[in-house]
Amino acid sequence: DKIIPIKEGVFNVSVSFIDKVNKTIYSHSLYKVYCYNPKTMIKVNDVDSLLNMNNNKKGYYILDNNIDLKDIENFEPIGNHPAGNEFSGMFINPNNYVISNLKIETSKEVFHGPYGGCTGGLFGSVNQAYIDNIILDNVNIDVSDFNGKGSSVAGGLIAFGINSLITNCNVDGIIKVSIQQFYGIEIND
Repeated sequence: DKIIPIKEGVFNVSVSFIDKVNKTIYSHSLYKVYCYNPKTMIKVNDVDSLLNMNNNKKGYYILDNNIDLKDIENFEPIGNHPAGNEFSGMFINPNNYVISNLKIETSKEVFHGPYGGCTGGLFGSVNQAYIDNIILDNVNIDVSDFNGKGSSVAGGLIAFGINSLITNCNVDGIIKVSIQQFYGIEIND
């Protein structure tokens, strides 16, 4: 009937059935539960605290002020590749603050993965993250000048994500990528 969290974090809710006749246990994961307490989360209220999210990619963060990134020419995405460096924490915005003027103007200054490619966005890559109600305004991401192995991947909020829950987010802006070579297939358009 009720799930009562005893601490913050991400928890799997599973169900198991026991077949006594065949002596078999059937188990299935139903869903994940994300538990947080806004009072104990790390406040993100200026450019420096947003950039510092890269120093603790498993942290629980709450946006606590509007943030203008106009003075950052080429934003390095939070949790950018390689594998194992993804953002896997929480980032919530219960009070509708806005992050504005996110710019990545060239792929040359964004980390290029070990297999080629580059990612551009507020988050380069996320894995098992929870992101809620993040609002991005006037995003300008252009990694279309990438001409290495692989391809450029971009998204205003997230370039590459797996096993994560992203809810109620909004991005307004322009995003440009290049698709030159993907898994050994040449694309000429």
